[in-house]
Amino acid sequence: MRGERELPKTSSRWGPAEVLFAALLVAACATPPTLHTAAYRGNATEIERLLRAGEDPNRVDPVSGLTPLMITSAAGHLGAVKQLLSPTRIEVNATDPSGRTALMFAARHGYDMIGARLIEAGADVDLAPHTEHPWPALSAATFYGHTPVVRLLVENGADIDYRDENQKTALQLAQEQGYEDVVEALGGPRESAVVRPDWIVSARLKFVGADRKTEVPAPPLESFYLWFPFIGGDLPGDPTTVDFVKPTVRTDYSVSI
Repeated sequence: MRGERELPKTSSRWGPAEVLFAALLVAACATPPTLHTAAYRGNATEIERLLRAGEDPNRVDPVSGLTPLMITSAAGHLGAVKQLLSPTRIEVNATDPSGRTALMFAARHGYDMIGARLIEAGADVDLAPHTEHPWPALSAATFYGHTPVVRLLVENGADIDYRDENQKTALQLAQEQGYEDVVEALGGPRESAVVRPDWIVSARLKFVGADRKTEVPAPPLESFYLWFPFIGGDLPGDPTTVDFVKPTVRTDYSVSI
């Protein structure tokens, strides 16, 4: 259910290199195998064995600052996630030193099925980290174009009005990146009316007398434009745009909207 696409360039601390490098350090340095290494490798059988042996599923690794659930969520191991969520004592909303949760990692990397499991286990969809880009799961999934994750989060009540450090909502992030499917999933228009020339309507006005047949001279353009009606409706495009616009009237009384 995860679609691959080329990711936009970013300086965000959400990069996959950070998470996976930290996890690789854990895997390379740990002897004997720990719950963290099993989580990184996606070894659900080993996770079950270690949990039965009494390992703490919420233990924070001193190198990466991550819990086993964060590591395996970032790595995309659904089976390992299921196994880690089995103990009732798991802290699904635990955070790393930057305030990131397992759900944020899953959303950042586009793992919608893992996200669904985490939400079922009580993950808070609106927590935000204190990183360079303090994005909750919805903003992160939006920026990287993970439509299934966006749909999942919206369906589970994620705050679509949250604004990041640049005062941008998830919808605005999606529009800037050109993700039409994500825009639609967020409840916005699929395409922008501003750039669709085939949506422009043009006409030339003709003025008639009281009999509605005889053509009469046009009134002064300045006075005419004062009472020329607005066009109303649910206009596509920027959701912040008012729903009533006044058509453009040229000096020859041609009109376009």
